[in-house]
Amino acid sequence: MTTRRSKVQQAYGYAVCLVCIIAGLITLVNVMNSSMDLARPTASPAFGLGPNAATFEQYKLERSQRVVFPGQAAQPLPPDSVLRPVFEAERAEQLARAHWDALKSLITNGVVLLVALALFVSHWRWLRGADDDTSHETRIAA
Repeated sequence: MTTRRSKVQQAYGYAVCLVCIIAGLITLVNVMNSSMDLARPTASPAFGLGPNAATFEQYKLERSQRVVFPGQAAQPLPPDSVLRPVFEAERAEQLARAHWDALKSLITNGVVLLVALALFVSHWRWLRGADDDTSHETRIAA
């Protein structure tokens, strides 16, 4: 003979399932965003050069328009032969950082999604087992 689960146990089971659905939906959106950032890291907000520094010419223009504080002489812009390697190095560093951030986010959110799915399935089966147990008891009593 099986024992019937209490209302508190059922409320707990359904609450866990609800939380898992909400967590799953949120992390699913984050997984999609991370996947897009991973596919195109330069479009990611984590890519630090910004939209105005996507090309060397834009980078050079941005560098030439830096703010000069009062009492400070404006520094002349270095020649392209010096500035281009700096641009390429900064761009490569930012690209690697954006790629790493997207990958880390994708893995973290993927794990959370899998845990939420496992918790949901296990609690849903447990709850359905509770309903099966009560319907089985009803059939035995009849």
